[in-house]
Amino acid sequence: MSTPAEHQDWLRRDGYPVPPGGDLLTDAERQLLGKFGHWMKSNDLKPAVGPMELTNLMATLEAVRAEAMAAQQRYTFRRLDVLAKVQPELDAIEAEMTPELKALAERMAGLEAAVKAAVLEYGRTFHHGKVQATHYRGRVTFDNKGLQQYAEVNPEVNRFKKVGQPYVALKYVGAAGDQLPLGGPAEALPPGDE
Repeated sequence: MSTPAEHQDWLRRDGYPVPPGGDLLTDAERQLLGKFGHWMKSNDLKPAVGPMELTNLMATLEAVRAEAMAAQQRYTFRRLDVLAKVQPELDAIEAEMTPELKALAERMAGLEAAVKAAVLEYGRTFHHGKVQATHYRGRVTFDNKGLQQYAEVNPEVNRFKKVGQPYVALKYVGAAGDQLPLGGPAEALPPGDE
């Protein structure tokens, strides 16, 4: 197991060689690999993550996110340029098709509601052709606060208690315009504030 001093040594090592096929990496990925490659390859990092490692990783995440946002902005502007050329045709198609699409959506919504009501009355899952209506029993839920109070007096119920794994949620702090929009190639990129 590596000591904190060994981790510091791995983190100080720069210049990790980009392997063959590295031309498929972006500049940011090559830079990350050059800076953290030796550290990542040391393979014994989990026990010694501290503020310095987190600061470096989060600073890198912030830089790559800024690059992603700049790329998303370039994508958006280029897309708008193309759309401007065909916008009149798109408007004509929308004007022509919207009434039909709206009427069909309303018919489908009414039929979906009717199918759901019928399957609830039937009491079982039913399928026909390409449509399946899955019948679910009502969910059973418990009042967690009440159960905790009950467990204090009756601790034997704690053997039925399950605790999930800890997790981390990321939040990007910034102006409202600092968000990556959904759609296009940015869908796989990290979301902004939710």
